[in-house]
Amino acid sequence: MLLYDADNPAPNPRRVRIFLAEKGIDLPRTSISIIEREQKSRDYLAKNSLGQVPILEL
Repeated sequence: MLLYDADNPAPNPRRVRIFLAEKGIDLPRTSISIIEREQKSRDYLAKNSLGQVPILEL
């Protein structure tokens, strides 16, 4: 599994990170820059058509 994550200013990825930390789950992460609009790139939209962060790729 791979977690596509954004550091700032997104609150939803932060909630996911907090949940994973509380459960003791360690997942590899890929950082997505919301400021540079990487979530709207073709590659990312192929994984999540809504272009939202975070996503979990199985």
